[in-house]
Amino acid sequence: MEGGRSEMVNLAQRNAAIFQGVFDFLNASGSGVSGRLEEYWEMERLEQKAGADAAEAAEPADGAEAEETAEPADDAEAEETAEPADGAEAENAAEPADGGERELSSSLFQVPLTQSEYACETVLKNILETMAADNEAILHMGAAFEPYAFSSNIESYSMITSKGPDGVVTDRYKDYETYREELFYSMVKESMTEVTTPIYEYEGNAIITVSYPILHENELLGVLFADVNLPYLTDKLQNGGSSRFQSQVTGLTSPDGGIQYCNAFDALSAQNSVFFPFSSKKDELAGLLQSETAFTMYSDADALYAFEPIQVAGETWWAFTAVDQSELLALSADLIYFLTGQLVIALIVLALLAAFLIHRSIRPIDELRDNLSLLKQGRISETDVRHESGDELGQLAADIRDISNGLKTVLGDQIQVLGAFAEGDFSVKPNASEAYVGEFAALLTAGDQMSRRVSEALHEIDTAASQVASGSDQVAAGAQEMAQGATEQAGAVEELSATAKEISEKIRATSEQTESANVQCQAAGGKLDESSRKMQELVSAMKEITQNSEEIQKIVKTIDDIAFQTNILALNAAVEAARAGAAGKGFAVVADEVRSLAGQSAEAAKDTQELIEGTVATVGRGSALVQDASRSLEETARYAGGVMDSVQEIARASVEQANAVAQVTQGLEQISGVIQTNSATAEESAASSEELSGQAGIMKSMVARFKIAGMEEK
Repeated sequence: MEGGRSEMVNLAQRNAAIFQGVFDFLNASGSGVSGRLEEYWEMERLEQKAGADAAEAAEPADGAEAEETAEPADDAEAEETAEPADGAEAENAAEPADGGERELSSSLFQVPLTQSEYACETVLKNILETMAADNEAILHMGAAFEPYAFSSNIESYSMITSKGPDGVVTDRYKDYETYREELFYSMVKESMTEVTTPIYEYEGNAIITVSYPILHENELLGVLFADVNLPYLTDKLQNGGSSRFQSQVTGLTSPDGGIQYCNAFDALSAQNSVFFPFSSKKDELAGLLQSETAFTMYSDADALYAFEPIQVAGETWWAFTAVDQSELLALSADLIYFLTGQLVIALIVLALLAAFLIHRSIRPIDELRDNLSLLKQGRISETDVRHESGDELGQLAADIRDISNGLKTVLGDQIQVLGAFAEGDFSVKPNASEAYVGEFAALLTAGDQMSRRVSEALHEIDTAASQVASGSDQVAAGAQEMAQGATEQAGAVEELSATAKEISEKIRATSEQTESANVQCQAAGGKLDESSRKMQELVSAMKEITQNSEEIQKIVKTIDDIAFQTNILALNAAVEAARAGAAGKGFAVVADEVRSLAGQSAEAAKDTQELIEGTVATVGRGSALVQDASRSLEETARYAGGVMDSVQEIARASVEQANAVAQVTQGLEQISGVIQTNSATAEESAASSEELSGQAGIMKSMVARFKIAGMEEK
């Protein structure tokens, strides 16, 4: 059955190639049309630019020159210029006077076109007609444009080709308001890329339309479309090929599995789905369709489907071919019968040929087998190949004989060399170097390298033994000197250790005295702090005295003011008494006394004021002195604190020095122990060096037994 499957898969690949060829043809044509139209539109743009430049260059320089150019020289010339000479000249006047371009018009719409528009229409029409004529699967080719996109004189420009009895003809298609709603146009306008419409029926045929956008500077100007006749393709695949399958079914399906066309049933029926024959295997089929890789699968009705991916309008579609399993089995059975007969004939021929060859070559083969058995057992010297002939067997015997002789030569040579090595002679060389061919050359190289390296190693050992003997003597002498020096160092370290202990004791005593001074400084500092606080209290008391003296001054001032007012009142009373005469004489005496008391009060207040001002000045000087004394005490306390800190630092430093000296003393003791150990080790090294010198002499005598290649015998 595999033979039938293979033939069916090949058929599916051929069918897919035909489908792909049609869509590739349309894709290439769509790209070609867009490219040609782009060229003509660019040419039109250049023409418009050239016309604008020419019109600008033709304008007169000023108004005076314009009037002068527009008016003929005189009336006679004007009449002569305005009227043609006769009727013939009048008819030619319709043509451009300078033999320029004649007026061009559209062959489909009969309206004027520019030269580039006319050329564009001609090329587009020729391309569409050629495409439709060259591919029988294409029913129609057409193009439809956006309003005024093709020409500023035509709103709804469109054309379509049709195949008739007289060949391919081109006509106007539809108005823009009509074709803008059709799927082939609206789908492209929405997506701005090539699309494929769903299947639809046209004149009894299943049709699919492939559309391509016509773009200019990323703007949609129109749509190129082609109607593909699917029944023509499937009929061509069914009847035009060399397939022997009568149950063949061919179809085309979209990426989602909907059958676009199948020649097995009506494409527009309810069975329009590739999943219809696979109702029990829908999930498996859906997964395979997502793989975009060719595959085969059996349907529910035991028909083998072969799916091949093709590219349609930028999407992966599937061309499928199906054949009943019964036909595949029948084809596989026929193929098996044919191959079985061929195999029987081949076996008979091989049996006869084998019998002849066995009869002819059995004796030489036995001889060769015996010799190969000896080689296998390592009995190389016993091999003896005598068979000679001009055929392949004779060549094989000669090869085995050469192998045996080569092995004998190499083996004998290696036995001689290795025997010499065993006797201590590494200067021996192989006698049959030419026999070491192929991979045996590595054996020769390895022997030479072993001889050279062993010789070098023995020579280096001999040299090293000499150096060891010399070095061991030097080590022994150095060890003796080291032992003596270590003994001297031990004595010096003991003296240094004793000195360090003495220094440590003195530092400890200094530390104790420093600690005592620290305690006394702390006590003095406490007293200074207390004196400073008392002085602050004295300063505060002096400030209060100053404030009270100022208050007394105010009171004395008030008394002085009262005495002054009393004096004025007494004066007034005396004046009034004088006015009163004898009646006021007694009152005048009282007024004099009051004035006298007021004067005395003023004098006393003045004296009191002077005393108080003197007291305030004295208190101020005392307050200043007290403040100076307070600041001095504070500075003294601060300096005392610095002294206390220094004493504390000295105490801590003394303790640290005592600890450091103790550590130095301990280190010296350890050094003394190490020096004593070094002394003992040096003595042991001296003894070991003497023994090593003896062993080096023994090694030199042993190396002298070997014969070294390339060097003098030791």
